[in-house]
Amino acid sequence: MCAEKNNVFIYRMKKNMKEAMKWGSKNHSCAEEIKPMIEAFYNQSINVDIKWDGANVCRNIEKTMEIMKYIAHNTRNTRKLSAEEVETFKKIFDELNVLQAETLELASLSKKENTLYDKMDCICKIAYKNSVVSIFRKYEYLWQIIHRVNTEWDDLCSRGFSWKVFYDFGDAFIYDISCGQRKTEEENLENFMALLDGKMKFVPVYVYKPVCFKLVGNDYEGEVIIPISKNELRKPYRMRQHGEDK
Repeated sequence: MCAEKNNVFIYRMKKNMKEAMKWGSKNHSCAEEIKPMIEAFYNQSINVDIKWDGANVCRNIEKTMEIMKYIAHNTRNTRKLSAEEVETFKKIFDELNVLQAETLELASLSKKENTLYDKMDCICKIAYKNSVVSIFRKYEYLWQIIHRVNTEWDDLCSRGFSWKVFYDFGDAFIYDISCGQRKTEEENLENFMALLDGKMKFVPVYVYKPVCFKLVGNDYEGEVIIPISKNELRKPYRMRQHGEDK
């Protein structure tokens, strides 16, 4: 049933729908070609057959609208999407349809736990991070990542995956660029998929810079003093491969 006009969920979903099309102080606008998809998805979302009483199913349906907003933020109306790109966005919206179907199925089984929300939140963070950092400008690659997270969620999480993996990948992407080592999008996709398979790992990068002088005696033979707080130490990490013990 359609949510009441003064319902907090429909209010926030309508806000997400509007912000998907236009956002920010500079009034960025998403690609014109996906605006009908956004409107259709919004109408579908507010008309699902549920009670808008604040249960987990309400939060999950609302979350799909937030994902949709950040997916839209990966586009701009300054460039016309190709027919192939439009088809890719149809596949991305299909992923959102799957999430809503899973939500309604869980609601019909009266399950109180909301682990599905964690998957949705992860996909939402991936869409947001990519809209800010532009790791993957090819929408097909973005879809491939969303699809894998959506379809392999339980397996990925059992081997150490979370939204933090994509965020750390984004930081590594930025660091490579700062070092003049920008990779192609194909290489970035290959590396991220290898990361999900446990075939690559993260190692911490420390940047040392002078903060002050320290007074020492003339018998001190060193040239620099580099204290490292234990709280600042980070360990390398990776996801486990299939069949690998914890």
